[in-house]
Amino acid sequence: QGLITCFLFFLIPGFPKDYLCLALGLTKLNWRLFLLVCALGRVPGTLMLSLQGAMVYQENYWSLLWISLIALAFLAPAYIFREKIYEFSLKLNK
Repeated sequence: QGLITCFLFFLIPGFPKDYLCLALGLTKLNWRLFLLVCALGRVPGTLMLSLQGAMVYQENYWSLLWISLIALAFLAPAYIFREKIYEFSLKLNK
């Protein structure tokens, strides 16, 4: 279930993803699974962080609130389907 946790860490805007990639590189994680988690998690997290920064710069705090809620909404399906995601990751890691 650490894979789901790593995916959620990638989704969090501002989380130090480079250190996470370094730590994941030291594990026995399959490189294909690593790329999948990295691609699916890094892009939305980076997009949300960029949008949040733009909203703060423009002093548009209501839009910032909505974008933050959307970022949290990305976490919900990963949590709900965590068992299926975990089973899929076990198949890929073999």
